[in-house]
Amino acid sequence: KCASIWLNVLPVSVWVTSGGCSLLPQSKVMQVSKVLELGTFCGYSAVRILRLLPTTGKLLTVERDPHTADVAEEMILVAGFKHSQVDCTAQVAIAQLQSCYGISSVDLLVMKHNVADYLADLQTLENSRILSYGCVLLVLKSHLPGALQFLQYVHHNASFKVVSQVMDVMEIHYLPPITGPAL
Repeated sequence: KCASIWLNVLPVSVWVTSGGCSLLPQSKVMQVSKVLELGTFCGYSAVRILRLLPTTGKLLTVERDPHTADVAEEMILVAGFKHSQVDCTAQVAIAQLQSCYGISSVDLLVMKHNVADYLADLQTLENSRILSYGCVLLVLKSHLPGALQFLQYVHHNASFKVVSQVMDVMEIHYLPPITGPAL
């Protein structure tokens, strides 16, 4: 049995099955150009995202386990894409997004790494102003106990709007208040 989440910003459908998560393209043009994926696993979702990005798009996928990163790198290369994977923790990668990878903001954040790190990583991205206005967060494994503080944070923070949750996949939009010049 599959469940789907239709993203308002992205022409993408997320199908959650017992085999994992895959991104299925729709007929519209992809509206994001910069994607950060925390947790690569075998690289399947990275390949799907890369196929949807425009030619000027950029995906940085982060995996902390070297063996898993090697498997994902091979999958990405076999699919015909250049290596774009970082073998380190999310916190290290986030700190180097601008200086090492030329990424000053992201339009899509896919979180499927260690759920205990979700809150700290999200707050680091938010405080670093890496999340663009309207950034879509696609959060997997949100049902696990380690995600409780993360869930409380996004549900009680006006900058985040939980758009949908199906099974253990959440779609969240980052919509911080727009502040103008002081009068």
